[in-house]
Amino acid sequence: MAASLARRLYVRQGTGVGGFSKVYGDKQPRGQLPGRFKTASRGVIRSCLQQLEKIGVVEKMEKGGRKVTTQGQQDCDRIAAEIYAKSQE
Repeated sequence: MAASLARRLYVRQGTGVGGFSKVYGDKQPRGQLPGRFKTASRGVIRSCLQQLEKIGVVEKMEKGGRKVTTQGQQDCDRIAAEIYAKSQE
């Protein structure tokens, strides 16, 4: 989950917990009734973002939301390059 959050923040900076809650939400099954959309757990998302902050990948923005740090960008780029190199073999 944390890797997915880091990647999404890399692509779209400034997203907050509420935005991620909508992104990771899905239909709630209700038996014979049609499903309704439910947002994902904000507590899980918040704790993952806090863990990413502790290791220095993500930081809070002044106006709200979070963004990837320069160290986090370097880590994401390095990992993506390794995966691409392995796929080309």
